[in-house]
Amino acid sequence: MNRMDRIKDKYDPDKNANIPFATRDDPDTSANIRFACRDEIFRDFKSAIRNPKSQIVLIGVGNEFRGDDAVGLLIARRLTEMNLPGVTVRELSGEGAALMEAWQGADAVFLFDAVFTGKKPAGTIYRMDAHAQTIPADFFHYSTHRFGAAEAVELARTLDQLPPRLIIFGIEGKNFDYGAKLSPAVEKTLPDFVKQVMIEIT
Repeated sequence: MNRMDRIKDKYDPDKNANIPFATRDDPDTSANIRFACRDEIFRDFKSAIRNPKSQIVLIGVGNEFRGDDAVGLLIARRLTEMNLPGVTVRELSGEGAALMEAWQGADAVFLFDAVFTGKKPAGTIYRMDAHAQTIPADFFHYSTHRFGAAEAVELARTLDQLPPRLIIFGIEGKNFDYGAKLSPAVEKTLPDFVKQVMIEIT
């Protein structure tokens, strides 16, 4: 068992708290993804990044003045505070051309944005692999950009310019009113979601 396997075994998800999770391939099926709650996890993962020279880009998308639409930005800020080696964290509004520029040259990209399907509880996390599936344009329902994240991914696919790895996370929101605060259910998801990202990038 290598070091990363030992760390993941140490934080066995079956022993810890639940958060709702769904995949775009099967949106009507949710499973419990569980994570450790001890701060020690951050030290372990920071020291176990496989290749500090690899270019990993984390992109938080959203509008901090529109309630749950801010969740992608808040995730990005929490990850910025960790000073992860080999990782660049960006905060963007979701305009497609800016996204394509931000991930240019990256080895792996992880993008976080709020979504609203109305089919799952607020705080549900959707995980999509851009190389395995198309990203429906209506998935980011509350995007104010005609050329947004979904369109940027599909254009990059057409141009054969997708990053070698591109994972998109959508966090189900509830309230997108201007001036609203983050919904309690969405805010509660943040700590465990950040831990999930730590596992993904290692």
